[in-house]
Amino acid sequence: MGEHEIIIDRVFAPEVSAAAWSRGLAAWERDGHPGRELKHDAATLVMAAQMAGRPVVVKRWSLDGLSKLKASLGAGRGQRHWAGAAWLARHKIATAPCLVLGHAADAGRRRDYLVMECLDGPTVLEVLRGARR
Repeated sequence: MGEHEIIIDRVFAPEVSAAAWSRGLAAWERDGHPGRELKHDAATLVMAAQMAGRPVVVKRWSLDGLSKLKASLGAGRGQRHWAGAAWLARHKIATAPCLVLGHAADAGRRRDYLVMECLDGPTVLEVLRGARR
């Protein structure tokens, strides 16, 4: 697998091909994650960005140890977030639609990606921060 090659596991945006999403995510990685940072900690990066001609939110998880095993068995963070968003939508609770789920693995590292539609308004973290004031 080449540097920044992203394998697309699931697409729910049929107007954009899996190959185009793969190229878009690879370019996003290569270009240093352009966009507005929404969250960043040791293993998680969440960015509002432009991809495939639309505003999106990209969630990227760097996995190790048990997290890599869970992801390879279909129970990684990306899969759980995808399932959670689907559950919310089925129960008529507003949530950003998931567009793409993918992963990259090279040199013993694994990164999972979830791309969601970017919605106007505050993020959940911004709402929670405001509630604490």
